[in-house]
Amino acid sequence: MAERHGLWTTFRAVVAALWLAGLYMAFIGTPDERTLGPSDRILFIHLGAAWTVAIAYSLAALLSLLYLLRPQPRYDRWAAASVEVGTVLTTAVLVSGSIWAKFAWGTYWTWDPRLTTTAVLWFLYLGYLMMRSSIDRPDQRAKVSAIWALVAFLDVPIVFEAVTWWRSIHPEVITTQGFAMPGSMVVAVFVFFAAVVGLFIELVRLRVRQAEIESGIAVRKAQWMGQHT
Repeated sequence: MAERHGLWTTFRAVVAALWLAGLYMAFIGTPDERTLGPSDRILFIHLGAAWTVAIAYSLAALLSLLYLLRPQPRYDRWAAASVEVGTVLTTAVLVSGSIWAKFAWGTYWTWDPRLTTTAVLWFLYLGYLMMRSSIDRPDQRAKVSAIWALVAFLDVPIVFEAVTWWRSIHPEVITTQGFAMPGSMVVAVFVFFAAVVGLFIELVRLRVRQAEIESGIAVRKAQWMGQHT
């Protein structure tokens, strides 16, 4: 137990260092974009959150599939936690993207394919969370959640391919020629991405631990009520 605690303490320290390095590189250590100037720096947050969203929902889909194949509460807990944190990050993607769009396009929102499919993604997983809160039976909630997560995941590749499948004004960061940005910005993007992934892992772990405690309390409460009725 002490060794595991030490590992997580080290992990948190690494994540904190990545955040400090990422923030420095994103806002001080990289040059301004030629057209948008310093307002373009919000893309570091936007990209880090967007790529981590893909990881979050992919993990949730995998765990949901595992639950359907071999129903175990731990798969449901980890999948739900991944969706919860992923939905928060999707909100960050939409907000940061809207702020960038105001500077780049003169409007906070346009029905661009990438923006529209991302909004659909947000509503799909928000619905997932609302559905979970409306079902009391744990086994039924877990099964419905697993199916929902797999169906909702179908929108994830659509979001990332939207700029190539349809006419879009959304910029492509990664093209067939590589990254459409200077090398220093590419390094900053990946450092920030690593920081967001680290935060995602820590938040999911804490949320799963909370769910385990809540489940244990519910079991003990049911046992106590059974003994005193």
